[in-house]
Amino acid sequence: MGKKQSLNSFYKYPLPVAVKPLPQVIPHNPLSIVYCLWEYLFPTSPKSILCHGKLTDRGFVVVDDEYGINTLWSMGFFGKGTFSRSEPTWFVRTARRLGLSGGEKLTAEDVTSARRQQRKKFKQERAKQEKQELERLKALENGQPDPIVDADSIPPPSEKQLGSITPDVNNSVKKEATLNERDSAIVSNGELVQLEYLQLMPSEALFLSVLGCLEIDKCTNHQELFEYFIASDDHFLYDYIVYHHFRSRGWCVRSGVKFGTDYLIYRRGPPFSHAEFGILVMPTNEAPEKDWWWNTSVGRVVGGVKKTLVFCYVTLPESREGMSLEQILKASFVREVVYRRWVPTRNRD
Repeated sequence: MGKKQSLNSFYKYPLPVAVKPLPQVIPHNPLSIVYCLWEYLFPTSPKSILCHGKLTDRGFVVVDDEYGINTLWSMGFFGKGTFSRSEPTWFVRTARRLGLSGGEKLTAEDVTSARRQQRKKFKQERAKQEKQELERLKALENGQPDPIVDADSIPPPSEKQLGSITPDVNNSVKKEATLNERDSAIVSNGELVQLEYLQLMPSEALFLSVLGCLEIDKCTNHQELFEYFIASDDHFLYDYIVYHHFRSRGWCVRSGVKFGTDYLIYRRGPPFSHAEFGILVMPTNEAPEKDWWWNTSVGRVVGGVKKTLVFCYVTLPESREGMSLEQILKASFVREVVYRRWVPTRNRD
């Protein structure tokens, strides 16, 4: 319960938009009722939290300042750290390894490593007890007395205990007393230099720009950014419409390249649970890029990791010349089709 409460307090906002909640109503205080009605009838307009990004020559957007990185990740889980699995934690992990300041925070990689070590210990203890049980059965078959099991043997932990691991960040990594030549290049005046930045997908960058939460150096508004991405990738419009479709419905949308899909969608975000659905974008105005042999293979991969594959068929307006992004979004249509593999032994009816 404590971990859940800390996550809920840290990741309060699903988007980088500050929203004022309704005040608490106290039954025996009439003023609180009046104040709540006032805030409900005349709400304060949401305020977008502005971050700054840079459009690189390779066609993607990066955020390299600490404020922007922390804001975009903690409010909606946007982007990916270039030296990390998802959340930008390279600075914390490297500072801890080198024994510098800034490595006190617990990262997702620490939790994963601790769980893997505990799971390895669990399997070793289970194999040990299975071996003892096999030797006992063989001894009984040969007419020998029941051997005494070692009293010092530790019973294996249960699977429920694996999820309640709290790694010790002070002892998880051995601190290096001296810096080698490679590490000395990233340390200045006893402080670690931040080399990691947050890389945004084109769909993420445009969505944040539409919300007014991202200002990009080479584009004055989101329409210019939209036209730049359209000119770079013909498939971008379909990808963005699907991304906007799920984000506007409260889903957390992340890249699905790890499982061969276009997107993965979470109910709240990676720290809370695994993704439930894998999304494949299917344009209806163009010929399909992949055949159904490929789609079936993706379905097997997604089903193997306990996710559901969803085909999103995007229909665009026939003529889009002179239309703005808002007009295209209003005239487009997204149809979702859930794909499940038919198994004869399970789906006989």
